[in-house]
Amino acid sequence: MIKPLFLLAALSLSISTFAADLNQARMLVDQKHYAEAIAVYEVLLTEQTGQADLLIEAARVNAWADRHPAAAELYRQAIAAAPQRRYDVLLPLAWQLAWGGRHDEAIPLFREVAQQVPAQKTEALHGLAESLAASKQLLPALDVYRALAADPPDLKARKGEARILLWRERHASPLCASWSLGWVSRIAR
Repeated sequence: MIKPLFLLAALSLSISTFAADLNQARMLVDQKHYAEAIAVYEVLLTEQTGQADLLIEAARVNAWADRHPAAAELYRQAIAAAPQRRYDVLLPLAWQLAWGGRHDEAIPLFREVAQQVPAQKTEALHGLAESLAASKQLLPALDVYRALAADPPDLKARKGEARILLWRERHASPLCASWSLGWVSRIAR
């Protein structure tokens, strides 16, 4: 009878320690001491492997600390641990990949979110346009920005559209088939 009692005491002690460490990590996050908080989260994750909520929380803190590859990996682990949470995590994962310069990986995720999660469609399309532009797929990026800009209040999309048009005009060459008409008319003068 002592053995089960001992196990129960050990379990309650470990749960109390986990809660205290998690509260410490959250306090460090509130104080914007991300590096210290991440160290605590890393310990917690080794003790509580596969907990989707903890993985997501740790991923967010890594993202705030601009540790995009680590954040992306934690989001992927959260999806693996809880596939039913995929659409809770997919958009933040796509952004972490994009901010980490991994646009080719981010593009299909942004597309999936835009198609599957109506509440996140606009943000996903912005991410898609940014990743397309960053990967030099300017015409598809322009199409996405134009679709977004069709809604008058979306000034961010209008700025993205203008940025791409300006870039295309500055970098057009006489041999480029995708010249803007304004550029062609200037040469014809």
